[in-house]
Amino acid sequence: MPRDTNDNLAQHPIVYELRQILLNNWDPIGISDIKNMADEYDSYLHDLLILAESTNTQIEDYRDELICIERDFMGLDADIKQCTQAAILIHALALKYQV
Repeated sequence: MPRDTNDNLAQHPIVYELRQILLNNWDPIGISDIKNMADEYDSYLHDLLILAESTNTQIEDYRDELICIERDFMGLDADIKQCTQAAILIHALALKYQV
C-alpha cells in the first residue's frame, strides 16, 4: 500500500482490521478483554504493513514476524500455532485490500 502523503494510514480500514487481528486472534499477553489496552500492539503495525506491501509476502513471513515479536521484543515463548492462525488472517487481509 503506498504511503498516503496526508498520513491517513491510521484511518485506512486495513489498519483497523489488522489491529483487531492482533488484539483478538494473536494477543500473546492476553489483554483483548481490557478496553483501554486496544492499542497495545500498535507499535507492531508498521512492520506488518511493510510486509503487506510486498507482493511476495507469504503466510510464513507474517508468522515469522509475529514469532520474532513475541520472542525478541516481548521475551515470550512464541505460540507458533497462534502466530500461524493470525498470519493466515493477516495474509487474507492484505490480499483483500490489495496492499
